[in-house]
Amino acid sequence: MKKTTLLLLAISLPLLFTGCIDNISETINQGKQATEAFKTINTALTTQGHHTVIVPGYGAPVNGNPSYEAYINEVIDFVRDEDNSVDSLVFTGSYSSLEDTSEAESMNQYFNSKVILNDIQDKGITVIKEECAIVSWQNISNSKDKLIEYGIAPDKVTIFGEISRKDKLESLATYKFNEDQSADSLHYTSVEFVGHDFGASLGTKEEKSAKFAAEIAGAYDTELGNELLNMRITKWSEEFGYDVAKNIVKKGCTEFTGFQ
Repeated sequence: MKKTTLLLLAISLPLLFTGCIDNISETINQGKQATEAFKTINTALTTQGHHTVIVPGYGAPVNGNPSYEAYINEVIDFVRDEDNSVDSLVFTGSYSSLEDTSEAESMNQYFNSKVILNDIQDKGITVIKEECAIVSWQNISNSKDKLIEYGIAPDKVTIFGEISRKDKLESLATYKFNEDQSADSLHYTSVEFVGHDFGASLGTKEEKSAKFAAEIAGAYDTELGNELLNMRITKWSEEFGYDVAKNIVKKGCTEFTGFQ
């Protein structure tokens, strides 16, 4: 597979998601096509280098929510499996239902309560918390930025998430983790997805599809993205009874200063 072909595919991918999405079915099909195109490249270019696992949050706390606990238990089983050769693990999610405990921290706490930390350390696995993401595209882009802070450029990324989000999350992550590659670069990050069924707790299939399609569209349209972020912050503030924007800025997420 020529590097120029890889770059053309990476550059063309955002075009699949620009503007408002009126037809959810069409968007899902486009995501599938893009993902299959990248899987062809995966086969040719995947190496046995650094493997990162990214785990987006779905609220907090984890304890006491059977489906959420099962989600993190799946992550634990994956990380423990020697065949997966995990090198770093990113829990990503900001402050939502709990004002002083981020989704990332809640997942990390549950993870720590179920594993032997010395085993994780002995395996050389770096555990990272990303505590500013409030929508799915930020789970991906913020996790990438955190990995850069740690000096990590993964060769392989495995994303966990709600099962209906597979195609678009996988496609977005493939684009984001390869968008900065130059024509002379031989580095390529392959992406895989592990889906979890949260059942009815996240809404109906139609509701989840519509909500997530809008989230991914916001990744490529700044105006739409800011609108979505503002709606999310307003909804959470009303639902959870505190000023979400003010809180997350206070916690260090300065990119939300304009939303206060």
